[in-house]
Amino acid sequence: MGATLARWCARTPPLKLYVHARLKVRAERRWAELAAQGPSLTRAEIEAALKQRDAHDMARPLSPLKAAQDAHRIDTSDRSPEEVLQEALGLVAAARA
Repeated sequence: MGATLARWCARTPPLKLYVHARLKVRAERRWAELAAQGPSLTRAEIEAALKQRDAHDMARPLSPLKAAQDAHRIDTSDRSPEEVLQEALGLVAAARA
């Protein structure tokens, strides 16, 4: 569930996760995704667009992008999808115990 949905739609979920990555890592991932489809934007253009979108999302008056105070933060910057999944599953198991 996205950060906004978790805070507004499911006010008392048993577990909240805020999954994020550093801007440069997100830009590199997006560039690789787009490059696989053919010529695309540069890494710098993608990073600038993500930075602008983040600033807009965090500053919007209604439902700004931010982690819930009690969310477990998972930084995916230097981790594989499998590692992130294992951490999330561990948190779910602990929450259910």
